[in-house]
Amino acid sequence: MRKLFTNLSGCILVLLFISGNAFAQQNITVKGKITDAVTNEALIGVSIKVKGTNQGTSTDVNGTFTISAPPDGTLVLTYIGFTSQELLISNRPSINVSLKSSAQSLEQVVVVGYGTQRKSDVTGAITSVKAADIANRSVMSPTQALQGKAAGVQVSSNSGAPGSTPSVRIRGVGTIGNSNPLYVVDGVFADDINYLNSSDIASFEILKDASSLAIYGVRGANGVILITTKGGKVGKASITVESYYGITNVAKKIKMANAAEYQLLTAEAIKNTDPTAAIPSVITTPASTSTDWFDEVLRTGAIQNHQVSISGASDKVSYNVSAGYSKEKGIVTGTSFERLNIRANNEYNPFANFKFGHSLAFSTSKTINQPGSVVQNAYLSAPIYAPVNPDGSFGSTPGTINNVANPVAQLFYNDDWDKGNRFVGNFFGELTILKDFKFRSSFSTDLNYQNGRVYVPQYVVSSQQRNDVSNLTINKDQFTNLLWENTLAYTKEINKIHRINAIAGITSQTQRAEYAGGKALNVPAYNEDVKYLNTGTDNTSSGYANEYAYLSYLFRVNYSLLDRYLLTLSMRSDGSSRFPVDSRYSFFPALGLGWRISEEPFLKDVAWLDNLKLRASYGKLGNTNIPDYLYLARITSQTDPNDASTSLGAIFGTTPTLNQGATETNTSTSNLLWEKVNQLDIGFEMGMVKNRLTFEADYYRRETTDAVVQVNAPQGGNVLTVNAGNILNKGFEFTAGWSDNVGQDWKYSINGNLTTVKNEVISLGNGGRPIYSGGLSNGSTATITQVGLPIASFWGYQTEGVFQNQAEVDASPQKDAKPGDLIFKDVNQDGIIDLNNDRVNLGSSIPKIIYALNTTVSFKSIDLAADFQGVGGNKIYNGKRAVRFGNENFEASRLSRWTGEGSTNTDPRITNSVVPVSSYYVEDGSFLRVRTLQLGFTLPKSLLDRLKVNSLRVYVNALNPFTFTNYSGFSPEVGSGLSGAQNPGQVVDNSNNPDLARGVDYSIIPVTKTFTFGINVGI
Repeated sequence: MRKLFTNLSGCILVLLFISGNAFAQQNITVKGKITDAVTNEALIGVSIKVKGTNQGTSTDVNGTFTISAPPDGTLVLTYIGFTSQELLISNRPSINVSLKSSAQSLEQVVVVGYGTQRKSDVTGAITSVKAADIANRSVMSPTQALQGKAAGVQVSSNSGAPGSTPSVRIRGVGTIGNSNPLYVVDGVFADDINYLNSSDIASFEILKDASSLAIYGVRGANGVILITTKGGKVGKASITVESYYGITNVAKKIKMANAAEYQLLTAEAIKNTDPTAAIPSVITTPASTSTDWFDEVLRTGAIQNHQVSISGASDKVSYNVSAGYSKEKGIVTGTSFERLNIRANNEYNPFANFKFGHSLAFSTSKTINQPGSVVQNAYLSAPIYAPVNPDGSFGSTPGTINNVANPVAQLFYNDDWDKGNRFVGNFFGELTILKDFKFRSSFSTDLNYQNGRVYVPQYVVSSQQRNDVSNLTINKDQFTNLLWENTLAYTKEINKIHRINAIAGITSQTQRAEYAGGKALNVPAYNEDVKYLNTGTDNTSSGYANEYAYLSYLFRVNYSLLDRYLLTLSMRSDGSSRFPVDSRYSFFPALGLGWRISEEPFLKDVAWLDNLKLRASYGKLGNTNIPDYLYLARITSQTDPNDASTSLGAIFGTTPTLNQGATETNTSTSNLLWEKVNQLDIGFEMGMVKNRLTFEADYYRRETTDAVVQVNAPQGGNVLTVNAGNILNKGFEFTAGWSDNVGQDWKYSINGNLTTVKNEVISLGNGGRPIYSGGLSNGSTATITQVGLPIASFWGYQTEGVFQNQAEVDASPQKDAKPGDLIFKDVNQDGIIDLNNDRVNLGSSIPKIIYALNTTVSFKSIDLAADFQGVGGNKIYNGKRAVRFGNENFEASRLSRWTGEGSTNTDPRITNSVVPVSSYYVEDGSFLRVRTLQLGFTLPKSLLDRLKVNSLRVYVNALNPFTFTNYSGFSPEVGSGLSGAQNPGQVVDNSNNPDLARGVDYSIIPVTKTFTFGINVGI
């Protein structure tokens, strides 16, 4: 990959040199004056820039300006509260301009499903995030750049592993199944956007309500994120180079007990668990070393990103071609993520009424993974032995203490990587018919090929940590997504009274996933390139394929009367092969209404009010994010093909003979229906003081009915997949902003958003039996999904302090407890502490509020940005502290444990006993994070001329530099968790939904803080 990038870089540098010389030309001096189109007053501080460069100036107190620019260049004029303009210089030395007031602006166009719309006409809840809002953020996944940028959107970085994908939830968790939103990149449907480089993105549009989402039908239930990548703009060719490099570190480190403290606490735990037990000599003998295992497995990581793009346009062709290289060296030793991406967005206009084009992207990546339990083992390992012995062998925990693997040895023997190649493309043609009609046909494809390899050599670290037979596992995944869409759009304005925009279309989509895998034993450890299954023995293989399809019809009409009264009617009919033939199609309508009160005669002359709009929408969406073939019965003859003892055969007959049997693994459910989402949204928008002050507020109510859940079959044994769940999300969204210029040199903006979320399970199938999940390795489950509570609430005993003496124990229902143990609340007051009657809701991992504040300020060539984001009202289950099997290490905070009467009433005594799930391990998950601090400097024109470039900006950026939280773990950003075994007789959880186990911290890879230095150059 490095060789490929080197060759690519060489070609691009040659192209840069040629382009830079080809387009060099002599500038001219342009003077002019800018005024208000209504009052004819001079406008002070209007920004004037030469398009495609950072060369610019601003108007003085008289509204006049002077700038040096190419004679065929373009001036871009921007001013808060006014409509931006682009002016062709056309060799003119003098240009005077009148700017029109705007509603941020009223003529601003936003991307909506299958088209664009004037912002003033939008009746739905849509949030736009522009490229400038996410510029130069040091993140590998573009979705991470969305953190804190949009109300109603929660982005959680669940892991600090290189290349990891954050979870995105729009207006809460709406289903028992998959709650991921749909991404639409230049018209291509995608489940993730990790193949994209943030530098290629021009804008995000987040669709949140039924009015904006109904056009996507069953794909819109969890929200839609529209992504528009950068294209060419009219003007000469421009070349942009963006590059940054930085370091990453653990945002917060957990302090563990050192060797002496560990020996003290372990000896105490052994005696408290069994007073007759002997203390091993390794605990009573002072240790010769004290190992901090986090220092051994974690390191300072590094991150880099380099992107080159070439863009331009004429009246016939527009183009934007880019190439980028990104690499992240993970904070876990040996881990990394590397990606090369290439993109080409071209549009051709051979005739006045016809255009065609394409958006093509290719990426190739490689991820070196860490052993899944290495961070957990670093947390658990005893500090009394060295990672490596003096003779070069790996150290190990004495078997008399515990069986925790040496995490350094784990990393040494780790050979686990994934490689991927992905091509995403959209090809379209658009024909204008009879002036008002446009027919568009597009074909898009998403081809994703992944292959992975895990090799485990033969080794012996200790009797507990060993692998006697080497083995090689290889897997290959292939994902194909084909989408063909045909739409006819109609646009008409009649006498400036009526404005109609309508679209109708038909779409067809097919997706197929194939997997093939194999495993072999006794594979020799040659080198990286010669590890193949055929070099080993006992080869086994497996594979499967899933395929499903959609056929959809869509329609939407937007109507505006007198620019005041707005109507949007959307509908979509979807058919999906994931459902039985008799229930394969469904219809999803939505209605949106708007009233621009500020355009009414009684408010039109109010000088300080620029925009006031009320809007409301209601509609029905669908959800098809469920596994394939759920409505079909499946048969198996063995529960484990590698274990003959699990055969379902039986011996019978006059001559006893083994007869092979079979059983259903999934009972047929031919009446399976769509999940339905009914959503109400009521909102208003306001702009004041020439739109320097803006405000938006929404109330939303989103209810999922007929959610797909799995329940026990009445006869027992198998499970049934049925429509039985009902989940409600409701709350408020607020967005406010203030932007202004102070004189010619100072500019600043402050934007904030806040969202409230109330999540509640209204009903579940199987008599309302709950779903237990959030599995811990000691057999317990930490979360419950139950009627009346939020999804994945924590469920356990409520603690009421610590027993101080035997008298307190004797007077309690916990007769087997000892002084120093936790006191559990007897909820039903029956004198017994038991699982069925005394466990209670201990809080939810779903935040009650999500908020953010984003600020920018600039003075001449210096700019500063600071972003803050946080959540409140949520809890975290600190599972890594809860799970103990005996003599693992302790957090240093456990030194404050109970040691005798009166010593503490919060921290129990040290034992090696299994402690039930309880509020003792539930912590406050609220936090306030400084998400971004960025300081930049743009070189003035005098220096740019010397360097012969159009623009040059350098900056330093800090990502996650500070987090304020009461949570004791690595990071309070704990999204998805681990699913676990269910309690007998309860609803089975095998939906692979991480939201059912969210908020359980079981030694995830820590989230990082990153410091980068970057440079952007325009040529």
